Amino acid sequence: MKKWLFLIAAIVLEVSGSLSLKAALEAPAFYLIVVAGYAGSFSALFMSLRKGMNLGVGYGIWSATGVALTTILSNLIFNEPITPVIALGIVLVMGGVLIVEIGSHSAQKKVVGSFELDPNLVTYEELARKKVRVKNPKKKMPKKKARKEESRNGKSRKEMEAVR
Repeated sequence: MKKWLFLIAAIVLEVSGSLSLKAALEAPAFYLIVVAGYAGSFSALFMSLRKGMNLGVGYGIWSATGVALTTILSNLIFNEPITPVIALGIVLVMGGVLIVEIGSHSAQKKVVGSFELDPNLVTYEELARKKVRVKNPKKKMPKKKARKEESRNGKSRKEMEAVR
């Protein structure tokens, strides 16, 4: 939840900085808002990524929403035109971000046995460090494979299964 709040803050700060660029042409004091907006935006985006947001999703939403909001607000504040081509471009960018978001959710579903992994935990060492137990049903080793391994290392089938 915090990662989304940081992302929203990054978007608001980025849009504020972008709109202040236009305002700074008339009143140079707005350059302070530009600097603060962009610095705060990158800091909030960093925190969103640090809290677990995927880079492709976070950056995509940040940039696409920033473009859309900046275009709409510049129309309202500065009377800049929104042509049908601009509107189509915004819709296409937002659609692309939606597709990336959907794709990232399906990619996060990594299943090991009957245990669904957190996408941030990629190795068994990390699982052990976080004291997560993977509950996989013990499968018996096929007899043929057991005989081969028994002849290689001198352990019986039951001893090998106990080790696993």
